[in-house]
Amino acid sequence: MNGSSSAKPPIDPELIPERESEGIRWLYDRINYEKLSVPSDAYPFRLDRMRALIRELGMGDVLASDDPPSAMDRPLVIHLAGTKGKGSVAAMVAGVLTSSGIKTGLYTSPHLHWLGERFQVDGRSIDPDELDDILSAIRPVVERMESGSQLRPTFFELTTAIAWAYFRRQDALVWVLETGLGGRLDSTNVIQSDVTAITSIGLDHQHVLGNTVEEIAREKAGILKRGVPIVCGRLQPGPRAVIHRVADERGCPVTQLDQDFSLASRAQTRWGSELTIRNLTSLQSPMQLSLNLEGPHQAANAALALAIVDQVVVDARINSDGSLAGRVSRDGLAFLAHFEMPARQQRHAVVEGGTVLLDAAHNVDSIAALCATIRARFADDRVMVLFGTSVDKDALSMLRQLNQVTDEVVVTQYLGNPRFYPVDDLRARVAADRDFTGASFRYEPDAERAMTGLLEQCTKRSTIVVSGSFFLAAEMEAMLRRRPVQAAERR
Repeated sequence: MNGSSSAKPPIDPELIPERESEGIRWLYDRINYEKLSVPSDAYPFRLDRMRALIRELGMGDVLASDDPPSAMDRPLVIHLAGTKGKGSVAAMVAGVLTSSGIKTGLYTSPHLHWLGERFQVDGRSIDPDELDDILSAIRPVVERMESGSQLRPTFFELTTAIAWAYFRRQDALVWVLETGLGGRLDSTNVIQSDVTAITSIGLDHQHVLGNTVEEIAREKAGILKRGVPIVCGRLQPGPRAVIHRVADERGCPVTQLDQDFSLASRAQTRWGSELTIRNLTSLQSPMQLSLNLEGPHQAANAALALAIVDQVVVDARINSDGSLAGRVSRDGLAFLAHFEMPARQQRHAVVEGGTVLLDAAHNVDSIAALCATIRARFADDRVMVLFGTSVDKDALSMLRQLNQVTDEVVVTQYLGNPRFYPVDDLRARVAADRDFTGASFRYEPDAERAMTGLLEQCTKRSTIVVSGSFFLAAEMEAMLRRRPVQAAERR
């Protein structure tokens, strides 16, 4: 990856296996919602656990309150939620700020290869030894909490605490935080933010967040803090009304894409987009840039990221000399021209001349964006899909979309997480659904064997798409690292 900041760890993940240190084993022994398909009654979502943990760790000054401490005495916090796009937007915001000379921490989830990818400062993942050191400091605090109460922090609560402790150790001036699930009851939501953002609203995690987009919007809008500005991406009318109503109730100024600032984009010849963004307040307008990410959805994400940065540059903590806007315009835009996101429509070229497209799309909206890219960029290719997803996802709706734009779909399952959707269960559901009559589907529970078979069929005008889950994308990316492949050149 090019540019002065990166969303990938600086060291090849193959060289840093998930270390079985005592601290890592202790952490993974906690209740982990990322490995549960339904919430645990034993560990309901409760923010009092997180608040207690942060206070016990001596970081109570970052907690949200009706009367937060002076902004000059704490980090500047950017807090993002959304059904899709929030990880890309968070990484773009952090990269633009880092490229502009602002020390920035980035906390995202899940990770592809090792836990440390979740904790980055200026584009570099935490060192494994420092991660162990922070775990050693946190563990006795957690054990004291547990000995005196029923407050047993979860895996995600602890990773959130690790991120904040790491950012503080590194003196990061800006903290960019992606919610893990929802917003209102997400562990990150105990913090006092300075800018919030909601990227999109769609149906996902209904078993936790609600069965309508309006209910999900209400949960996401739970991150809004009184008086704190919010930047919104493109939203359906129902969710948009919900979020704007909550913003009005809490006195939050709203900056809305297509209303307060605008985006025009067109596809570049080979890959990515050319963007023109207008009506930003502090940054140059119009702003014209190249984006090395594919699709209108990533163009909208980039516009949203720059609108967030536009809110940040007026803050005296990072712009005391008034020059940040110019640095963002020059160095931040250069960063976006080379930026890529791991497992977000990430291309690899195989030696036979074909292309592998790794995409962690795992809900209906993100699969729709993937299908749009397939139509636009790979219409002349033979397109084969390797698909595996989690048991709580709307797998049939995703497969219906993929079936319309591909020549063959191989349904598989990943190994690294017990949430996988069993191949035999999906085979039975597809067989019982008339929408799939005549569909060219194959079923192979061994994902590596399935991928090997697809690679053997690959020719110069073939594209293999891996999709459905971060976990499947991670396993196949690791497999590709062991084969003679290289980053794809722009076609």
